[in-house]
Amino acid sequence: TVCFDPSALPEGPSAEIAAFREEFGRSLCSKRSFADVTIRCEQHAIDANACVLATSPVFEKMLQSSMTEGSTRVIQVDDFAANVVEGFLELLYTGTCTSTVSWGDVLRMADKYRSDGVIKLCLANMRCTLSVETVVPYFEALNKLCYLEAVKSAKEDMWSKVKCNTELLRKLVDSVGQGRERGQPTSRRGLGNSVGAWLARATQSFCGN
Repeated sequence: TVCFDPSALPEGPSAEIAAFREEFGRSLCSKRSFADVTIRCEQHAIDANACVLATSPVFEKMLQSSMTEGSTRVIQVDDFAANVVEGFLELLYTGTCTSTVSWGDVLRMADKYRSDGVIKLCLANMRCTLSVETVVPYFEALNKLCYLEAVKSAKEDMWSKVKCNTELLRKLVDSVGQGRERGQPTSRRGLGNSVGAWLARATQSFCGN
C-alpha cells in the first residue's frame, strides 16, 4: 500500500501547479461548460456556474433558498453594468481580470455579494493602477466602503501616495472645485470628510481662495 504524505510536498505551489490552476480557471471562465445559472443585467444574459457563484455567500443563499433565484436559476442584477458583472465573474473564476473595468465598481459589487477574495483582488489592483484618470473614482468607491478594514487600510495607503504626487493631488483639488460649483460639500463628492478637509486646505494653497 502506498500512502500519500502531504508533508512530502514542497512548500508553496510550484510554477507548474500555479500555471495549471490559472489555465483551469480560465478554461472554466471562457467555456462556462454546464452553466446552470443565468445572470440578467441590462440587455445581457450572462451564463455562470452555481458552484463558482457559491463562493459568494449571498449568491449561495439565493440559489439554495426558495426565493425566485433558487427555483428559476436566474439572478437579476440591476445596479451594476454588464461589463462590471463580467469582470466580477472573471475574478471569481480566475483571480485575474483581462477586460477593462472600473475597479471601484467591481469593488462595490464584491462588497454587495460579500466576496472577500474579490475585494482583496480589487484593492490590490487599485493600489497598482492609481493614476490621474483613476484617483477620483477610486476614492469615491473607497469612501463608500470604509466600514471594511481592508478598504480603510487601502484608502490610507493610496492617500499617502496622493499627498506626495502633485498631479494626483491637483486632480482631487479640481474635483473638489467642480463639486463646489455644483453646490456639493466635499464629503458629497465621495472623498470623505478627513480627505475633504485636507483638500480644502490644499485648494487654498493651490488656488489662493
